[in-house]
Amino acid sequence: MEVPESGDRSDRCTGDRLDDGLMVRLPSGNSIDHCRVRLRRFIQFDEYEVYDFWGGCCQQPASRITRRHVNATNAAMLASSSCKAWEALTAGYTRDFADELAAISNDLDLVASSEDEVTEGLEALGKIVREISSQPGLTDMAASKVLHLLRPHFVAISDSYVREALGISGEAAAYRPTKGEFCAERMFKVQTKIRAIGLNNLEVLEGLCDFANQRVKPFPPRSHQCRQAGVGEVPVKLTLLRVLDILLWTSRAVTSHPVWKPWYEELTRCDIGWKGDTT
Repeated sequence: MEVPESGDRSDRCTGDRLDDGLMVRLPSGNSIDHCRVRLRRFIQFDEYEVYDFWGGCCQQPASRITRRHVNATNAAMLASSSCKAWEALTAGYTRDFADELAAISNDLDLVASSEDEVTEGLEALGKIVREISSQPGLTDMAASKVLHLLRPHFVAISDSYVREALGISGEAAAYRPTKGEFCAERMFKVQTKIRAIGLNNLEVLEGLCDFANQRVKPFPPRSHQCRQAGVGEVPVKLTLLRVLDILLWTSRAVTSHPVWKPWYEELTRCDIGWKGDTT
């Protein structure tokens, strides 16, 4: 028997039959379960279409922050990242980070690349995040959400759910010595912790990445952004890093998010984890 594919958008409890026991284990000793179900739901019903696909896969060049990157972040994540702050930083959304991003190649992978390569990339990323978050109204959260679209294999997303899942404490009472340096340091903590989790779960993440990209079928666009761009179907293209980021985000979302919490409660109450084919 084959794992049910996800060509439709059914969100009924009886449709979520993709759990094969795969779990991502966290340093705390906790684990993230129902990984395939979480990924499929996120891709089809959450921010994948507008953020990952329209804001990332469809966007070029990869060394310049554009209005589309910022708009995709705000439209998908309700981030309310200050357009005025971005405009002041990027001089009309045309700030070219080519020199800084040269040390972060398009295929540099936070999880799978060598320690030396990752170290060099983290140094370059720190400089970019420091510059962006020095701007009033912007922090590492905004910087990471935009930069992930430019470097989806390497830049993790530093939002509150992910930081909570990683055990990174809340906001400091005051930024010291400067806001830019504080945010760059916090971003570094997010990157290094996610790399450690990724390395400890590499085989599982590779399988989940293959599942998302090969077995979750492309689907018709529902966002006005994709329809206006003439997109006929939305293919699934996730990186190892993005798969892990989604799982970490949902690990907190299922405890408090107004949509994800009731969905997860229904899923676990129905106890329909499918234990068949795991390929």
